[in-house]
Amino acid sequence: MNVSLSSVKFRTLKAGTLRVTRAGDLLAMDFLLPGPRRAIAARADLAAALGKAPEETLLARENMNMIMALYAKASDVAALAPDFAALAKFGLPCGDRQRAG
Repeated sequence: MNVSLSSVKFRTLKAGTLRVTRAGDLLAMDFLLPGPRRAIAARADLAAALGKAPEETLLARENMNMIMALYAKASDVAALAPDFAALAKFGLPCGDRQRAG
């Protein structure tokens, strides 16, 4: 891979084409939020499990119970200290667990 590139695009089987952009020493990936989506009421149990209440919570895919928590700043996300045991109790697909199951 050419490390001087500022961004790369790659094709995935499920999500289509994704882009990764260099921001200094960090890499940022654009994730596609599958539609339809709708705002849902804030949940205290989700905020507690994530470590901070999100600015907005979206139900991304009703058929897969996918929830997306939105935060205003990258620093908000970086400061999260999620309780993964509490998050597992939601029964939502989560990263590699979804594929491994």
